[in-house]
Amino acid sequence: MSLLDKASLVITPNATKASKLYSVIPSDGSGDMTVVRATTATRVNEDGLIESVALNVPRIDYTDSTCPSVLVEPQRTNISQFQEVGAGGFNIATINTGVGILGLTSFQVISNTAVFGDDPFILSNNQYQANTSYTFSFYTDFSKCNNTSIGFIFLGFFPSVASLKITINKITKDITSFDVGGIWTLNDSKAIQISGEIYKIVGTATPNTTSLSNSRNYISTFNDGSFLEIAGIQLEAGSYDTSFIKKPTSASVTRNADVISKTGISDLIGQTEGTIFLDFIAEQTTTLSQSHIWIGNGANEIGIYGGNQLIFYSSGGVSINGGNYTTGQRYKIAFAYKLNDYVVYVNGVQKGMDTSATVPATSNLSINSYFDGSELQKKQINSAQLYKTRLTNEELATLTTL
Repeated sequence: MSLLDKASLVITPNATKASKLYSVIPSDGSGDMTVVRATTATRVNEDGLIESVALNVPRIDYTDSTCPSVLVEPQRTNISQFQEVGAGGFNIATINTGVGILGLTSFQVISNTAVFGDDPFILSNNQYQANTSYTFSFYTDFSKCNNTSIGFIFLGFFPSVASLKITINKITKDITSFDVGGIWTLNDSKAIQISGEIYKIVGTATPNTTSLSNSRNYISTFNDGSFLEIAGIQLEAGSYDTSFIKKPTSASVTRNADVISKTGISDLIGQTEGTIFLDFIAEQTTTLSQSHIWIGNGANEIGIYGGNQLIFYSSGGVSINGGNYTTGQRYKIAFAYKLNDYVVYVNGVQKGMDTSATVPATSNLSINSYFDGSELQKKQINSAQLYKTRLTNEELATLTTL
């Protein structure tokens, strides 16, 4: 007998429609999840292109491979004033537009060698707030760049000019940062390979002073006849990047949070014993409590959440620390429960247990949020499963082994 034969509910990147993510088990519709996101959003489709999906439609995303995942993200706003039709600030540069990178409108920046003393750039004006993390990101095709590197800059007027500069080597993809300090803290910078020479460039920084006027982000090459091509420019308040939020105008555009939940399914949830399982990739760890998966009805609940650590919690009297986990890695986690018999497995290894707790009655399921939807974190979900039995330790090890 397969472990799936014991499952009462299995959710995978499966068939979808507006407001619905279908369950594999059961197949009669009683386990289909309700999806709420009252805005459009983007995903990477099976052809590797970035495309929009309608409001409340789950996002089956192919960012990392040919194996899809359910993309779940918090609310974010693209506050960059740059717009996809090509309007914006350009300095000594010729701009050619087209659909050239991942299905997005791309911009080729060609420097003007007749002008001396400055680099060509695309810029976006924004006002920064003190002690808020900002993430700047864009896509580039290094095969369409004829220089050794490209760069981008966080620039602030506080009231004097204060900048943080980052360059990315075209060949090695090594990142160099400089002019760090003063009002800026550089939190993260990376070049993420999407396919071939197409990369997503990401930088996160925090100013310690509020800007007194609009500040700027630059994406630049050099004043020597060089050129580069970019797409998907985004600036968002947050400590990590999220999927591209399309902007037809210079106005800010907000993508609402993805909330996946199901109420009134006590018959699919083990009331005296059971197991919760989640296979996911966490995009970001923080010091704040971020929900992963919960069963319950508000006051009575059992679930898994994490800041820098995985924590397994039951209102019946259990809190088990599952240890630190690393951004970008895949985890298979299981939390099995029974009267005075709770145990946690992460990636095939037992991480903790408790022998002195009761089991609260539960009736709802929430994936990547508490029941009010207030705790969200970017996550790629490969599978969520419920069992109405406390699986054996051997079964838990098998279920969670990568």
